[in-house]
Amino acid sequence: MRKALLFLFFIVVIISCKTNDEGYEVKGVIKGEDMALKDGVVYIQKANTKSVFDSTVIKRGRFKFFGKLEMPDKYLIFMKELNYNIPIYLENTKFRIEALSENLREATVTGGQTQDLMNKTASKSQSVMTKYNLNYVLGELVKPDTDDKLRAKYSSIVNSANREMKSFSDSLIAANPTSFYSLLNLYELVNVGDIEELQNRLEIFENSSKYKGSSYLIKIRETIEKRKLLEPGRVAPDFTLLSLDESPITFSKIYEKNKFTILIFWSSWSRESTQFCIDIGINYNLYRKNGIEIVAITIGDVERNWREIIRKENFSWIQLKENNQSAVSSVYNVQMIPHTILVDTEGKIIMNNNSVKEIVEYLEDNLQHK
Repeated sequence: MRKALLFLFFIVVIISCKTNDEGYEVKGVIKGEDMALKDGVVYIQKANTKSVFDSTVIKRGRFKFFGKLEMPDKYLIFMKELNYNIPIYLENTKFRIEALSENLREATVTGGQTQDLMNKTASKSQSVMTKYNLNYVLGELVKPDTDDKLRAKYSSIVNSANREMKSFSDSLIAANPTSFYSLLNLYELVNVGDIEELQNRLEIFENSSKYKGSSYLIKIRETIEKRKLLEPGRVAPDFTLLSLDESPITFSKIYEKNKFTILIFWSSWSRESTQFCIDIGINYNLYRKNGIEIVAITIGDVERNWREIIRKENFSWIQLKENNQSAVSSVYNVQMIPHTILVDTEGKIIMNNNSVKEIVEYLEDNLQHK
């Protein structure tokens, strides 16, 4: 009988270990006086979606999830009665969550390789924020009355902080090159990083069965291919959109008539992109007789507001509006506005997403003024 019980014990242990190895287990404790904690429901949903992935009951502040994932991803744990969610980088291992109902932002989540690396990054980020006094520095940078000398000083401080964080993140990636942490980093950098370096890192993941079919890999590959088409020397993708007077305008018909054409993606609701148009407009009036044209495309705008700001600021160049079907901004991989493309008379891209100052300096060097 004793041998039978001992054998049964080992069977239970083996089954238990096998389940933990193959799936995830999340145990949580939320302390507080909220009535929902005594007898409520806790939900998990994948980040950036509205669909609930799983749910479980919470009894006296304690809850438990278990299941199996095909691959790691970022999820959110929440209760409808509480006004914040708890992010968790879920993968097939054990997790522990401890939180206070009145301050879910400070929840402690432990377990899993990705979660551990994210926790280390968050801790380092807080240390860097304190070291460089970034709350104050960033506040001063956004003030319109900060003089140029101080602005340069604060920008230098921010650059130093960014370099320190990048060095820290790079060290974690080097030690964990095929981790989900590394994949998320690649996903975040895909629009700004060096294309060759991005491709080399991407191939490591694409050659691994661990992430086969991952939506992250698909999106990263698509973005890299888009960026390749928009590198200097490539011909800008052509398109036709409606103008202010509802007449169709084809981009190639514009740039072939001019020495240079600036394509701007903007919107009236974006103060920064509106100011960009104001600044570039000053130079447009100066250079227009020398063969420069501007084509501006508004994104996600309210037509009445769009027309009003054009009238108010006297934007005299070609104004086009993007509709839901055209998706020109997607073809040009526009992530933020303003976004600019400078092309020559053959439509070849010269500059991609540069500042007013950089564009003006290039034009001054390459236009013959009358």
